Amino acid sequence: MTLPPVESRSWPRWRWAALIVLVLAGQVGFVFWLAARKVEQIPAPAAGPMIYLSADQSGDIPGVSDPTLFVLPNSHGFSGPAWMQFPAANYQLGFWTEPPRPLPLATLDLGATLTEFVRSNRPRSFELALKLEPEVDALGFLPLEEAKSTFSIEGDFANRALLSPFKLQSWAAAEILTNTVVQIAVDSAGRVFSAALLVKSGSPEANASALNLARNARFQPSRWVGVRPPVTDGLSWGKLIFHWHTIALSAK
Repeated sequence: MTLPPVESRSWPRWRWAALIVLVLAGQVGFVFWLAARKVEQIPAPAAGPMIYLSADQSGDIPGVSDPTLFVLPNSHGFSGPAWMQFPAANYQLGFWTEPPRPLPLATLDLGATLTEFVRSNRPRSFELALKLEPEVDALGFLPLEEAKSTFSIEGDFANRALLSPFKLQSWAAAEILTNTVVQIAVDSAGRVFSAALLVKSGSPEANASALNLARNARFQPSRWVGVRPPVTDGLSWGKLIFHWHTIALSAK
């Protein structure tokens, strides 16, 4: 079963006209309602200090063209009325009369205060820090007429006595001679097995004499077997150091 279609009816003209008039009346009434509201007035700001500058500023501000206006003291600056434009002093001198006679001058008391000050403030005595004399240790040098050449022994046989004494002499040279060092090897019988020159002095004669004395040296034997000393069975190494006494060459 189908229903017949419903036909929509349009509004009549008078209804549309009434709707338009109603909308317009509402808008006009809203406008008048807004116009009737009172708007609060914003208070105007209070008037403050105002500065008026003329076109010719140099006339109103004297000295503005001076580049040293704020650098050097100026009568037109802030310190002008304070200390550059001060009034003249009004000073009235009092009446003064000269005494009938001059005051007496005590010549004996002149300088008494200074003398008393010097007497009561004398400087205290103090000891000077004197520079002490240098202390020189005695080096043990012998006089030139008593000086002579010496020798010393170093090494394994230094504690063994030397049976053949050395007769050392002084040597003439242009400069002070250094020590002559001879290395020797000694057997158990006290005989020198070998001798070699290690350090030379400035005199060839002194070196040859030292080497000859070292080769012929005899030391105390370490041990004896039989009637005669035994043949070499062990060597002791050491040094003979000759300290030469130098004599100055005579001028020719």
